[in-house]
Amino acid sequence: MVKLTYLEASGFKHLRGSQGSFRIDFSEGIIGIRGPNESGKTSVMEAVFFSLFGRTMETESKLEDYLAYGRTKALLRLGFESEGEKYEVVRTIDRDARGTRSTARLFKLKENRRELIASGKMAVDAEISNMLGGMGPEEARSTIFVMQKDLARIKEKTRKDRRELIDKIMMRESFDKAIEELNEERKRLEGAVKTPGELRRAREELERLKAKLTEYKNRKKELNEVILKIQALKGPEEEESSIAHAESMVKRLNSKLTALRKFQEYVNMKQQFETELRSSSKRLETIDHRIEEKRRRLSEIRGEIELRRKFKDASLKLQKIKELADSKEREAQNSERKARPFEFLGIMVSLVGIPLIIMLGIKYLAVLSIGLVIALYGVQLHARAGQLRKERADLLEEARELGTAAEKYREINKFLEEEERIDREIEQLEQERSTLVEEIDGIRTSLESLLEPELPPDVPEFSPAILKEIEIEFRRWTQELGNRKGQLKQLEDRLVSIREYLERNAGIEEKIEEQQKKVKELERKLNTVKYAIKLLEESAEASRKAVIPAVSEGMSTILPVITLNRYLAVAVNESYDVFVYDSSAGEYKELRSFSGGTQDQILLSMRLAFTLSLVPSVRGAHPEFLFLDEVLASSDSERREKIMELMARNLKKSFKQVIVISHQEDVLRYADTKVEMRDGVIERISSSWGDEAI
Repeated sequence: MVKLTYLEASGFKHLRGSQGSFRIDFSEGIIGIRGPNESGKTSVMEAVFFSLFGRTMETESKLEDYLAYGRTKALLRLGFESEGEKYEVVRTIDRDARGTRSTARLFKLKENRRELIASGKMAVDAEISNMLGGMGPEEARSTIFVMQKDLARIKEKTRKDRRELIDKIMMRESFDKAIEELNEERKRLEGAVKTPGELRRAREELERLKAKLTEYKNRKKELNEVILKIQALKGPEEEESSIAHAESMVKRLNSKLTALRKFQEYVNMKQQFETELRSSSKRLETIDHRIEEKRRRLSEIRGEIELRRKFKDASLKLQKIKELADSKEREAQNSERKARPFEFLGIMVSLVGIPLIIMLGIKYLAVLSIGLVIALYGVQLHARAGQLRKERADLLEEARELGTAAEKYREINKFLEEEERIDREIEQLEQERSTLVEEIDGIRTSLESLLEPELPPDVPEFSPAILKEIEIEFRRWTQELGNRKGQLKQLEDRLVSIREYLERNAGIEEKIEEQQKKVKELERKLNTVKYAIKLLEESAEASRKAVIPAVSEGMSTILPVITLNRYLAVAVNESYDVFVYDSSAGEYKELRSFSGGTQDQILLSMRLAFTLSLVPSVRGAHPEFLFLDEVLASSDSERREKIMELMARNLKKSFKQVIVISHQEDVLRYADTKVEMRDGVIERISSSWGDEAI
């Protein structure tokens, strides 16, 4: 039995003390906590829940949501009693740059000292759950922590989750554990689609052994067949299927093929020599023809050379005429150069003579005569130059006439070079001809020395077709010989392999018999496990179904009170669908048929009936406190009064502490202890024995 004694909080949500940490003491009876919205009354329930279970009430909430505004650390101390012993659980929430984390410690209180009995979240959670009779946070949320917004919690769960929840509350975990262990055993035996179980593996092994037995019998039959084939291959030459017969055929064909190939070589050599002889003879004719052409051209060249040698004197004379013409041109130019000064001097003397006659009295004719003599000499020099140029022109005309003859003479070198080249070519051709004649003589000698080999007796005449036919036959029998030898090797290896296999698998029949016994034993085990699972599941399901009448009966007691006798009868099915009898309609109606407020009253009656039916009656150690948060919010004052009377009369019988949280003042009328809060601070506590202002 667990009963709350006190709660201290610092830095936790809205809770704060007037002069330090927040503190509330929990007495027995109905404790009413009232205050406006955001006064911190629900934070008291959340602090108790977190202290006991180390997690937020709402799964979507985070640890940092429990820190007061602007705070990075929260501290909670919850005192409680269990089995006559006093305990205190201390939890913290810390937030820093690395994230948000929590710590937990559990102390046993002994007189003036505290004894640490658990440290760390997992260890503390386990200890407190054990004190609560194995109750965890999910079971607590569904039973002893009832919130107005969470009234349909049990109904909204899936069938599987609801079954697990009821089993935990009823302390039927042993059923589930036993069923789970048996299912594991069934899974181990039966397996799954992708993971075969032991029975399936045993059956597969049995089938494998049966297949191996079939293989064993086939191998024994194959052994006899292999022995017969080996004997046939090792038989005498007369046996056509033997290796000896194939070897004999290869030997005979090889001898025949050797003779035919030798004759083929003879034919090829003869044809080669004849071909070479025809080719060489043709080349000899070509060389003789070329030599004849070269000699004819050489004769023509030599005639041209003799013709041009006749023009040798004309070439020499042409050279001398050109030299004489050049000499006369130089002499004419020299005469003209000498004549110009004399002509100029004669003119000047004649012109200068006039003033001299006047000044000196020299006679004019004498001076004029001197000038004329000088000028006449210049004219003679010009005349000489003209004569020289005429002679040069005559020489050049003669040179032109000799030029054609001289040009022909200069071509003699080209013909001389061609004469030398043709002489060399004729000499080379004659050397080639001599070599070719020797080669032809050698070919004729080789051809005459060829001897025709003998053909095999059964081949009257050689032909390439016969050679090809024998080659094909030889290759076929050579391949056949290799195949037979390879087949013999394979058969001998197979014989060894079969004998080893038969030796390894001796006693296969006994193994099959043993495996059949194993399969039958595993099938018996599986059937036993399945039957045990069926019995346990039926027993667990019967226990769960037994809860439904108790919940229906409890609701039928509670609902008329909180609905002022308007709704008297209730029916709940296995899926926890609620049907309420409406006397005005004369029929049972589903929950959704009623107004929102009536639905809340019906769901509240179901939650209270569920809690009263399971927690105190079926659990040994169980919480002796019950939180009800704003569960009366949708009820009018008359119904709230009836609900509080019900709590005072019935709930106090099962729970020593019923903590009712509400913002409505009349809820406190039936409370043994009344707590009024505002802005996270307790303003007043009053009880049947007096008031206390905080």
